Amino acid sequence: MNTYLTGVQLAINAIADAYLVVDGPNCAIFRCSQIQGNHDWHSTLLSADGQHRVADTDATPDRIAAGDDRLLRERLKRIADLPACGVLLLVAMSPVAVTGRQHDRILADLGLGDRVIHIPSGSLDGDHLDGYARTLASLAAGLPLAASGPEPAKVAMVGHLHDRNEADRHADAAQIRHLLEGCGLELISCWLDGSGAASLCRISEAGLIVSLPYAREAARILAGRTGAELVECGLPIGLEGTSRFIREIAKCTGREAQAEAFISSELDRIVPRLEWVLLHRLQGKRLAVIADCHLACALAEACQELGCRVLLRCDWSSPSHIEPREHTGPGTRVEGFDPGLGGVLAGLASEGLDLLLTNAHALITAGLPGGVAEVEIGFPSYHHHALFERPLLGYDGAAGLAERLINALAAEAVRQGQRGAGALDTSD
Repeated sequence: MNTYLTGVQLAINAIADAYLVVDGPNCAIFRCSQIQGNHDWHSTLLSADGQHRVADTDATPDRIAAGDDRLLRERLKRIADLPACGVLLLVAMSPVAVTGRQHDRILADLGLGDRVIHIPSGSLDGDHLDGYARTLASLAAGLPLAASGPEPAKVAMVGHLHDRNEADRHADAAQIRHLLEGCGLELISCWLDGSGAASLCRISEAGLIVSLPYAREAARILAGRTGAELVECGLPIGLEGTSRFIREIAKCTGREAQAEAFISSELDRIVPRLEWVLLHRLQGKRLAVIADCHLACALAEACQELGCRVLLRCDWSSPSHIEPREHTGPGTRVEGFDPGLGGVLAGLASEGLDLLLTNAHALITAGLPGGVAEVEIGFPSYHHHALFERPLLGYDGAAGLAERLINALAAEAVRQGQRGAGALDTSD
């Protein structure tokens, strides 16, 4: 299971000038390695010159028992004064949080005001989705916003899971911008997309806030602060998921006709690329999907519309995150972290499972059944990286997903000694 602190660090990693002080032992720094250099080759959480964007307070048991907060105060004051620091956040790990240390009083004593935003501790029971969501909610409540008022044609996106700074996630942010521009709308702030704190503060200009499932509370807080209209959408993954996303936004902004014309144009562009290959390469292929509940639901729907049969959908996240619409959908839904998952997958493989979509943790935990193709997707991805734009979101993302499935199936056929398997005879 990915931890609460990992989710906090993912959020910090996705804000270019954000810094984090973790009131806890030095293992907080070591945990950055799950992201930097493993999941995200372009992470800047740690630096070779020692100017890290994450700092701990070396809270040893003796210091915790003595109530020694000197290192905490020193770290906060020094980092808050850095010219490169756009926003500083503070979170406590469970060994410190259970002592009841009064972080609000310490911040008041230091006179740092709104230069430091306190994130509630959740290390004992939260997972990475909790950490990410609560970090964004804390920013939504505490970040000073620009003074300008909302404008109807400007839109902000809150709840994009920018889990790494590689080209695939930047391409996803570009896809969101493209979808909004197709409706005549301007994306002026995306929470989060790898930009800095100043970009987040521009959310006050948005007449509409679009909420994605990874930060519902933050979106509600921001809409309350700015007076913007709020619409809660699912992930724009797959052809139908993307079209539904556009239509929900268009309905809120009175741009239905423009949206339908844009959807038709995009489908005319993408569908011809898929028609032939889906029939001959993906039709009837049996899949299992393991990802966090939001991504698993969206992927299962997208794979089904590509002609695949989704046998299993495993939510690799806490059940508390599941939204009502995610209880239904293709495939038998099970919760993640089940030690029997490997056996379930092996049973499916014996019945002819063709392809497994999974994150690296689930793959390591459950194992890959023999003869089954694999697509590593979601967080964390240790073996699949993006050095050029390869989105998952939007219509281009739907084509990219089909491409990955097809190539994985072909590669597995080669591994099984079936070179040329599935090739079509196109001779006269």
